Amino acid sequence: MYVRLPAKLRPFLDELRDRPLDPPDALRAQVEGHVKAAREAAAAGGPVDLKLAERLGKACLALLADFDRPIAEQRLIQAACHYFVDSDDEEGDFASMVGLEDDAHVMNYVLAQVGRDDLVLD
Repeated sequence: MYVRLPAKLRPFLDELRDRPLDPPDALRAQVEGHVKAAREAAAAGGPVDLKLAERLGKACLALLADFDRPIAEQRLIQAACHYFVDSDDEEGDFASMVGLEDDAHVMNYVLAQVGRDDLVLD
């Protein structure tokens, strides 16, 4: 499956991909924390697409459960997870109902790159 990454997101992904690798357990905790924050923001009436946040979190956790991959793929997986947990990326995650759409673009690109088309977000 081919998924094109919007050009404006490439610099963010490249910077995150080049970071030293974190332990999968640390990434997992960050992802779970961000999903929890999305639930809290939604419960407080904030403009967050909770279903998309939960689906992004589920995709991150599935990738981290299958982290025993070549280093290049581990870096992409980590980058997708970091992009998801960083609320101040291209569009603030909880700033509007479209705040997670850039996260979904990054995730779908990474999923295609690592051969996990089964997790692609619609």
